[in-house]
Amino acid sequence: LGQGCNAALESVAVLTDAVEAVCGTGTMIPSAGAGVREVDIWSKTTGERARLVAEEYQGLRHEDALAVVDLTFGGIGSRRTRGAPNGKFLYMTQVTLMMLLNVLTLKLVPKPALLRVMGGDLAPYSALLWQHKCEKVLTYAVLIGVAVSIVSYGLSLLN
Repeated sequence: LGQGCNAALESVAVLTDAVEAVCGTGTMIPSAGAGVREVDIWSKTTGERARLVAEEYQGLRHEDALAVVDLTFGGIGSRRTRGAPNGKFLYMTQVTLMMLLNVLTLKLVPKPALLRVMGGDLAPYSALLWQHKCEKVLTYAVLIGVAVSIVSYGLSLLN
């Protein structure tokens, strides 16, 4: 996937949001999950504050952190995809199909997940993982449909 540095920087930004959500700031942070807490955080011990920040961070980042790992090892950049006998063909078919749908639907269907990542799209990794899985299912459905059409056409010629 090649997103290690980007994921790390995003993790730092989320940690900042978690600290601000727990400890509070003069302004509300839209991305800070649970938002600024109503308790007097400074009456708590350092350990209690750290635990609250860790819980907030976990809630804000966990799903996307899992998605980055899944995309790297089993999704967009996976070795299984690149090393499979038909991996490159299937992946190129998937990207081509999604680009075609993106153009034909006047961008109603988003660009392929990989191109969104490489283009700097601010979509969360969990959304990109879901999109990648949908793209894969759609690609297999189209390929099966094409194969069935070819077989049925061949059988109709025999009759």
